[in-house]
Amino acid sequence: MSIIIVNLSKKYKKKPVLNKITYEFKDSNHYCIKGENGIGKTTLFKAILNQIKYDGYIEVNGDIAYKPEDSIFPPYMSVSCFLSTFSSLIYKNPHIDEEIKEMLNMFEIGEYLNAQLGSLSNGQRQKINIIQALLTKSEILLLDEPFNALDYNSKKTLIDYLKKDNRLIIVISHTIKELKENGFKIIELKENGFKFVSEFY
Repeated sequence: MSIIIVNLSKKYKKKPVLNKITYEFKDSNHYCIKGENGIGKTTLFKAILNQIKYDGYIEVNGDIAYKPEDSIFPPYMSVSCFLSTFSSLIYKNPHIDEEIKEMLNMFEIGEYLNAQLGSLSNGQRQKINIIQALLTKSEILLLDEPFNALDYNSKKTLIDYLKKDNRLIIVISHTIKELKENGFKIIELKENGFKFVSEFY
């Protein structure tokens, strides 16, 4: 499993966002990408997912599960229906119903199994979005700002889960110190590419 990026560039209305980025995410390593707002972190994910046009080369070796920063939920769909449907797009999971209940309980929202998505708070929807990505059977996991709107216990639950996950994981986040302490490689996206971050935040 790997993502190989060579000379990746992207412009929006002639304004450069990514400029000849070259990097390789490989094996079952865990990465956290930090960077200033507008530097192109989400754009990088969109390029990896082939959701946008770009210049350069990207090679993805492995299926990807993805949690976007913001999602539009079908308001009248139940939590159970949403998770069982969108967590099985790559591979069918015969144990999905049991795993959904386990995940909901892990994030302390088990009572919302049959609730409509439109009735949930922002924090609860964030948890559902995360669970959808975690349940998806894949070799690569991309999480864009997964800690937004999460309480302290839920952040800890997610970090504890991720550090035991053997997928190639890339997280966009400002939760730097906690991720570094749990084995994530911290890399900063700059205008001229990536650099490793050694200090705690």
